[in-house]
Amino acid sequence: MENGSSIGTSCSGSSSKDGTISWPTGTSTEKQSSQAAVSESSSLSITSLADDMKDVCQRLTETHGKEYLGMPTKTLETLDKYTMGIRGFMLLAGAPGQGKTTLGLQIGMDIVANNDEAAFVFLSFEMTKAEMIHRLLSSLSGLSWNIIMLGSNNYQSTFANKSKLRFCDEDMVKFNKAKTKLEDIGRRIVILDQECLGTVTLETMKTAISEAKQRVKRSKAYVLIDSLQAMSVKPPTSMTLSNEVERDNYVLGEVLRLQRASRDAIMLITEQNKDGMGKDLLKSTRGTARAVYSADCVMMLCKNEGNSYMDSENEVPMKLNISKGRDGTRRGTIELIFQHECSKFVEPEEDTLGVAERVTS
Repeated sequence: MENGSSIGTSCSGSSSKDGTISWPTGTSTEKQSSQAAVSESSSLSITSLADDMKDVCQRLTETHGKEYLGMPTKTLETLDKYTMGIRGFMLLAGAPGQGKTTLGLQIGMDIVANNDEAAFVFLSFEMTKAEMIHRLLSSLSGLSWNIIMLGSNNYQSTFANKSKLRFCDEDMVKFNKAKTKLEDIGRRIVILDQECLGTVTLETMKTAISEAKQRVKRSKAYVLIDSLQAMSVKPPTSMTLSNEVERDNYVLGEVLRLQRASRDAIMLITEQNKDGMGKDLLKSTRGTARAVYSADCVMMLCKNEGNSYMDSENEVPMKLNISKGRDGTRRGTIELIFQHECSKFVEPEEDTLGVAERVTS
């Protein structure tokens, strides 16, 4: 991102001669994060409740009079209402192919488009930066991914197309509008993919997010991490992670520490376990109990089998179940429509579904 005008940026970090980044030392899977936190300081900063009240009251002055505690999308209004704005440490779980990355990406785009003070930092361990930008162009233009990648089917352009893009006149107008908008809000967006990030630790992620916010000149961010299972991790030599659950739990602990230290909104995408595939059950989240206990909000995305009102190749009824929420987050199920062709989620119209949301306790 040169002069803050292009999408994405490169990251910097220290690494060993073989290109890997060392993890902090530890002794056991369950106690690693807490031990590392204590070892960072030789003494604890202990204050009384009376001493804490000044800071608490100061924070209340920052939230009083506001409609939301977090950052609203302004496009998915039911989600904004249920969460009181995107905030804290959130888990977004679902089976493969349900649109988790698309939803997380759309939330980030909507946040920067409607919150001038916010940045969007995307740590992508599954897809490349170029693949993400193609999706964003499709979503913003309304053009299908195929048209973005291959050009218009009925290509007959009257434009003086110096870029040699093979869009018809109508599609070229849509593409240029999306490109202009993406270049505008892209000044507050940083995408770091696997090639850039490599093997990560809590400290390298913390540094990457901090540098990204400095680069786009913003003090707070919505951070999307895709995904828990795809993150390239190298545990300390003294630690033995005997299975995937232990590995997932260790990473969850590190990401939680990162969120608590930065106070940024962090959404971590995760898979569901085999038995829970396609279901909106809290226990189906990978990472066992630690995943759901650690997160401030747990959301499950799956196909809405109970509604086939417009189930087609392009538009599929979905539901986002908020299974757990702290501090004002409302539990319930939000009806959504996944528009596959242009990589976008929308809320159904009242007259289409009858009820735009169905609350469950």
